[in-house]
Amino acid sequence: MPADTMITLERGKPYPLPCLNREGAAANFLGDSGNILQICLPGMTHSEEMVYRKKPVRAGVIVRLPVILLLFDYGGMDVLDCPYDIHLVPRDHIRLPDITNNRQRLMIESHIVDTESGLLRGLRSFTLSSKVTIAFLLAVQEQMARIPNPAEYKRVLDRLYARDNRSLTALCEMDPCGV
Repeated sequence: MPADTMITLERGKPYPLPCLNREGAAANFLGDSGNILQICLPGMTHSEEMVYRKKPVRAGVIVRLPVILLLFDYGGMDVLDCPYDIHLVPRDHIRLPDITNNRQRLMIESHIVDTESGLLRGLRSFTLSSKVTIAFLLAVQEQMARIPNPAEYKRVLDRLYARDNRSLTALCEMDPCGV
């Protein structure tokens, strides 16, 4: 979608953006559209919706280059994992903020989508902690400097995914997110 295209997002209405996954989460960060965390579930229940809309969020980042794995823990109810690869963002659309101090916080806009009905069930904004923000942005810069190697990426990601999501949180510091 071109950067100058305006879209309207409204709870309970059809979700106008493509979902990268039918189920799970995708981090569409550092591009023209900002930092969108898509949370997609087919047949989402009301209680699931409330977890993603209301529960406190903690986030962490695991860096095992070439893989960057973002983790989002919603009130201890669910841990979402989002592999991130800056090489998937077209180079002329990358919007990488400069790190100018140790207090910067990346703003995340989460879109909670029922992929069965195609409806937007919730919108929520939060900021990553400054520690997670800086770790993520520094890892992205390192990832950008590397020549993409899909086989190595898959091998490293498969090793991480040999663990369940709860145990992945032990590999990084999970910090509370701000509102």
